[in-house]
Amino acid sequence: MNLVKVRVWSRELLNLLKQRNQKYINPVTNTLYVKDVQGRAVEILSIEGTILYSVNNFQAERIDVSTLKNGIYILKVSGVDHVSTFKFIKIE
Repeated sequence: MNLVKVRVWSRELLNLLKQRNQKYINPVTNTLYVKDVQGRAVEILSIEGTILYSVNNFQAERIDVSTLKNGIYILKVSGVDHVSTFKFIKIE
């Protein structure tokens, strides 16, 4: 089984964390940045499991989450032989 490393962060929080020299990068505000997921299926699910965003052959490095309400969400990344999930918090 191949593992996929996915990094999730918001640019606003990344800048703040750099100033404070911290490494935990969550929550996000308007943009969810993802890395190393090109060509995979990417979904954002509500904590209840409702699919809110879905792309089968993801080719970008960010997802606009500005329309999501504040709360906890799940980023699901599916490859040929694996599925990885990551929780993130959306704040304004």
